[in-house]
Amino acid sequence: MTPYFVTIVLVASFAFAARAVRNRQELDGPIVPGELPWNVRVLLILAVTPLILTAGLRYYMGTDFGAYYNAEKVFGGHLWQSIMELNEPGLPLLVEIISKFSHDGGVYIFVFSLITVSLSTYSILKYTEDYVFALLLYVFCGLWHGSFNGVRQYLAATIVLLGHRLILERKFWKYLLTVFVAFCFHSSAAVMIVPFFVMRNRINFGNILLLTVGTMLVALNYETVFRFVGFLKEKDVVMNEYATNSVNILRVLANVAPAAFAIIMFWKKEPTTEEMFYINGLIINAAAMIAASNSAYLARVCIHTSVFLPIALPKLVHMENPRLESLFRAGTIMLFGIFWYFEVSSYSSLNNFQWIWSRA
Repeated sequence: MTPYFVTIVLVASFAFAARAVRNRQELDGPIVPGELPWNVRVLLILAVTPLILTAGLRYYMGTDFGAYYNAEKVFGGHLWQSIMELNEPGLPLLVEIISKFSHDGGVYIFVFSLITVSLSTYSILKYTEDYVFALLLYVFCGLWHGSFNGVRQYLAATIVLLGHRLILERKFWKYLLTVFVAFCFHSSAAVMIVPFFVMRNRINFGNILLLTVGTMLVALNYETVFRFVGFLKEKDVVMNEYATNSVNILRVLANVAPAAFAIIMFWKKEPTTEEMFYINGLIINAAAMIAASNSAYLARVCIHTSVFLPIALPKLVHMENPRLESLFRAGTIMLFGIFWYFEVSSYSSLNNFQWIWSRA
């Protein structure tokens, strides 16, 4: 676990420094969004770099590491077939490009991690000013170490995250194109078409009731859901232990609690359009996790919705008392940190970290 702890300390230190420099420079005048001073940008790059290096230089960390380490054999050689059949051609295309420069399995892992971590943290940092809170949430929510396992799905989720503001801007066709590109990496990204039609809605009792009913219908009809998934994938879903195992209760709570907080916090307030957008993102994520709580296989869909957490929470935690707000943010980080520790400790494939140079 030592490499993880060192990485987290480095991330927090550089993110804190970036925030301090930004605060100091804001005293001379407001900083235009999207035009951060060069020194803040450098510190943020330094904050993200340890996440990229630790993820990219890992060795046999993650349940599917072997498949992606041998990506040229597993995903290469059938690019045109996958394109013609629209059978997730994204990774075969990426593998084809990488293979022009290297055939080393470590290079494949590094490039996948570089794309996923850099683009997801770019999206998160672009829409927040609390760099420490946002980056630590990215780690402690499980998004960072989750990308060690579901490589294709996290690549797809990262693409959707890059374009998620198109929903807020009501640019349907551009958003649909974004989802399609994500779909080319993992077909589960297709579910992210739904948020376009619900994430701008106002919160009211009727909406929550409708979402609750929909969640319960999914939770009580897994057989129908599995048949539908099998139809989309053109093969039956194997009803093995992975498909029928319940999700860790801590993971469920970690995804439901932010939505509960947002509803309570803003129930009698008038949130801005942007705040409403992210509140709905948290609610959708909570509903998806509850619906899939009895199937680890179906819970993978929550990868696409949980990416809203590190962006949404920093935007929604606002209190009149600055000290109380700081305590709440610190407490949130501590609770998510405990969740992260138990989550990582429970996976033997993630617990005993190995670097790429340890390979024989």
